[in-house]
Amino acid sequence: HHEAQPFPGLGRDEDRIGQLDLLLFQIRDLRTQLCFHGFQLIHLGSLGKIGAHRAGDGQREHAHHGGEDRRSPRRRAETLIGLLLRLHDYGQSLVGDELSTRWIVENHNLADTVSFVKGDGEITPPLYFILAWLATRLGDSPELVRLPAMVAGVVSIPLMYELGLRTAGKWAGLASAAIFTCSPFMIYFSANGRAYSIMTLFLIGSTLAMLAGARTGRARWWVLFGAGTCLAMSSHYTAAFVL
Repeated sequence: HHEAQPFPGLGRDEDRIGQLDLLLFQIRDLRTQLCFHGFQLIHLGSLGKIGAHRAGDGQREHAHHGGEDRRSPRRRAETLIGLLLRLHDYGQSLVGDELSTRWIVENHNLADTVSFVKGDGEITPPLYFILAWLATRLGDSPELVRLPAMVAGVVSIPLMYELGLRTAGKWAGLASAAIFTCSPFMIYFSANGRAYSIMTLFLIGSTLAMLAGARTGRARWWVLFGAGTCLAMSSHYTAAFVL
């Protein structure tokens, strides 16, 4: 005698869902490993280039190629590809903490949003919620809470090139921007209504300002470095590990 099951086949469906989740996790893990090894190769290549050329040669090369590089078709192509990759995820349904972001900015005015986030309603700084609140005033689409992250994620691509160019040369800049463009983490967080993408943008910007300040000694770069540092910390507290 067999007991009747109220939902026949439910166990098999759960097994299939579990297997699918495991497969997706393995695919994401593989993509993560590929990106990690790519960063290792860029780092080793940068060290080799630094060891092979004197600082003066590097400065002359930067001065010679700097104007051309800033208008490079490769940079434009990387930025365009990065935008298209991020737009694919931008239109997906809100998930997880994004739902909290949407509820906060849609049910409070700007002052109340800041007060709510500074209280016990959230554990992250208020900057992203301010930007998301402003973005949701542009329309009724739920995905507008992702707009600040999307803009920051795309703008970070050419800035990543600049960072690679100023520290290790043209090809390191192109390679690092390419990895940043295709990184599954950067794609995901650029289409996620939380603060990680804008934190990354401000960290890259503050690093570029620090390098420019150390190179030129001009006070304005150090002011920008301080502003970028404050904005990064106002985005997410994990910025402290980089700063």
